[in-house]
Amino acid sequence: MRDGAPCDQAGTARTALQGPAVASRQDFVNALAEFINGPLRARHGAKASWTPVDSRTPLFSTGAIDSLGILDLLMFVELATGRPVPFRMVDIRCFGTIERIATSFWLDLPGERP
Repeated sequence: MRDGAPCDQAGTARTALQGPAVASRQDFVNALAEFINGPLRARHGAKASWTPVDSRTPLFSTGAIDSLGILDLLMFVELATGRPVPFRMVDIRCFGTIERIATSFWLDLPGERP
């Protein structure tokens, strides 16, 4: 897993998932930041020196996300987009920053809602 490589778009069939679907890419980015800085941090216990993340913060090297936190983050992405995350995309290239998550999993196509 290289931190700088691009990630492919999901090419999977849509599956209806129940959850807090968001209406726009920016809403998705904001919801990710709120989730990581709030419930995820509280659940997995951040270090005392932890600084809130923004869209470009490296999530793994800063310790904002760990091996357990990624499971909660995967579920959040699936619920927010209404689609499952393909196994091949569970990679630091897709989950390295909030911006990469949005680029990898938010589809902003006319007539299509993620």
